[in-house]
Formats: sequence, C-alpha cells, structure tokens
Amino acid sequence: MPKTDPHDLPEGKITPFTCPECGGSLWKARTGNMVRYTCHTGHKYSAQSMLNAQNSEVEAALWTALRFLKERALLLEEMARKASSSKYALSEKNFHEQAQEVRKHAEVLGQILQDGTRAAENPAARKPIPKNSAATKSAATRRRRQK
Repeated sequence: MPKTDPHDLPEGKITPFTCPECGGSLWKARTGNMVRYTCHTGHKYSAQSMLNAQNSEVEAALWTALRFLKERALLLEEMARKASSSKYALSEKNFHEQAQEVRKHAEVLGQILQDGTRAAENPAARKPIPKNSAATKSAATRRRRQK
C-alpha cells in the first residue's frame, strides 16, 4: 500500500530516476544482490521492472508524438487553404512547406514505431536506421537553419 506521510521517505540513496507511475523521485536500496527502487508514495520496482515500465512510457510518448505530428500537418494544411482563399500566397506556400516537413518527421517516427513493433514480435526483424535516412537528413536541415 502506498505511503501517505510525505516525511516518511524510503530507505536508500536518492537517484536521478523518476517513478513511472507518479513521477516522484526514486530511492535505490540494495538487499543482497537485489536492487530495489522506491518512490516516496511507495511504488516499488526492481531494475528489470523499471526498464519495462520505462519502455512502456517511452512507447506511449512516441505514439502520442506521432499523433500530434499528424494533427499538426493537418492544421498547417488547413491554414494554407485559409491563406489561399485570403490571397496570401507567401503564407500559403510557407504553411504547405511546414506541413510537408512535419509529414516527413511523422513518417520517420511512424517507421521507427513500426520497426519497433516488428522487432518486439520478432527480434530477427531488428535493423539499424541507415545514416542517410530521413531522420538524419532532417537533423542536418535543422542544424543548417539554426546557423
């Protein structure tokens, strides 16, 4: 049962990690060869269960990011149509270009997620991301724009 007294802190040394369930700080305690992570509310994890929880959280965040990228592309296209109907050609062009760039990012992220799903189902399906992939190219594009 989770703790209710905020001054009743777990045993061990505080870590830079956060609890996957509540986001609170985690303390690390060792019992023999076993490492245990506990947050101030009482959620407990072994090292393996922490990895599993983190994997789940990362995957959920990536799927959320993919959804937002797709929504952003749709919104940019809607803004381009409005700019077109208002005779703002430069804005229309910029919105279309931004939508295209966001779609490329969504495609890369979607591919990574699909590859991860296949790899989880079949470890032999794992393959590295090529150095000349769209992800690498878009990172280089961002660096050039920042200069």
